[in-house]
Amino acid sequence: MNDRIIYIADMDMNVKQYLKQNLEASCYKTKTFDNGEKLVWEINKLKPDLLIMDISLHGIDGLEVCRRLRQEHNTREIPILFLTDKKEEFDIVLGLEVGADDYMVKPFSFRELQSRIKALIRRTKLSQKNQSDDIKLNDLKFDVQGRTIYRGDVEIKFPKKEFELLMFMISNIGKILSREYLFEKIWGSDSFEGTRTVDVHIRYIRRKLCELDNEYCYIECVRKEGYRFINKKLGRKVG
Repeated sequence: MNDRIIYIADMDMNVKQYLKQNLEASCYKTKTFDNGEKLVWEINKLKPDLLIMDISLHGIDGLEVCRRLRQEHNTREIPILFLTDKKEEFDIVLGLEVGADDYMVKPFSFRELQSRIKALIRRTKLSQKNQSDDIKLNDLKFDVQGRTIYRGDVEIKFPKKEFELLMFMISNIGKILSREYLFEKIWGSDSFEGTRTVDVHIRYIRRKLCELDNEYCYIECVRKEGYRFINKKLGRKVG
């Protein structure tokens, strides 16, 4: 068994037991919870390498757990994967907006879950190792470590995956990147269902960039192909 520890938070005993048995058979250490308050308390004592969590929990729900973890410097980098019965886009958007890294809908394939777990842990370690200096683009200043963009006295903080996606697109400026490719690079899977996740994240990124600087178009949607980062000055301000 390796030193990787995964916390599992779910009110369904069968799901918890299934995940615990299969993850431990895959050489992970695990700890299970059904109460959001107890989960946050335990994480503040010992951080896991990954958190798998349902939205529905006793005490505080998974969305509030995610929100609290992302607000604290010591816990904001923990990769979080929502595993939930909730299939509506509204629930998925909420989960991603509060800072979740990925989601899967029950019933799920353990093989796919295992693939996403490996990718999330790998990408988190790589991200921590490769934190770079601040970036400047037009009047925008990017605080990479703090995942915040500034324009003068105005600042907007980005959830983890939104910022990773934006940084990846900036590093590929001018290139058309398909939804499938972006999902594979940022979430670590080429599953087709991930394309909606990309669209949701891009929508929020574009909205925030427009709030900071409506004189430039930064992300362009290329019909039937994907997205590209273009940094194009507009002839007029966007309303």
